[in-house]
Amino acid sequence: MPPEYVVAIIGVETRYDGYLGEYRVIDALATLADYPRRFEFFTGELESFLIMARDEGLDPFAPRGPMPVP
Repeated sequence: MPPEYVVAIIGVETRYDGYLGEYRVIDALATLADYPRRFEFFTGELESFLIMARDEGLDPFAPRGPMPVP
C-alpha cells in the first residue's frame, strides 16, 4: 500500500490528531487476543507492542487508542 494512503487512513481515523482514543492499547490488544478466531494474530500484535514499548522505553500502559470491534 502506498505510504500516502496509510497516512490518509490514519488521518481520517484519528480526525487528524483530534481523536487519539480513550482505551489503553494494551487492554485492547489483550482483549482481542482472548477471542479464539483472532488469538494468533492479536497474541503476536500484543507481543510486538510489548517488545516495542520495552525497546523504546515506553510505559506499556500509557498509549491510548480506540477499542477495536472484536
